[in-house]
Amino acid sequence: MSGARLHRNLKNEIRLVLGRRDDVVIFNNESGVASYGKHTVRYGVGKGGADLLGIALPTGRFVALEVKTGQARCTKQQRMFLELVRRFGGFAEVVRSVDDANDAIDRAREQQTISAT
Repeated sequence: MSGARLHRNLKNEIRLVLGRRDDVVIFNNESGVASYGKHTVRYGVGKGGADLLGIALPTGRFVALEVKTGQARCTKQQRMFLELVRRFGGFAEVVRSVDDANDAIDRAREQQTISAT
């Protein structure tokens, strides 16, 4: 299975599991570029934006989860985005499994954070 397919499958599994929780809402951050005649339109939160974005109860804390598979590492832009979220009081973390994502949401709710990898 290709790396892109593994990533997409893991991201979808995480969305399904987190979607069953009643203490967080998670959105898929679709990003890309589209051309309409002479116009080019970029969509998503910007280069480096985390794969999954959401809001956690009880505080309404912004959550950014960057999904990685295998030995993949964050790009410079992804590290900058995660750090920006943290600097403004949000919760940002790299996750490599469904369990990682569940644990991350628990920490987000408890106001804990760890550094990006």
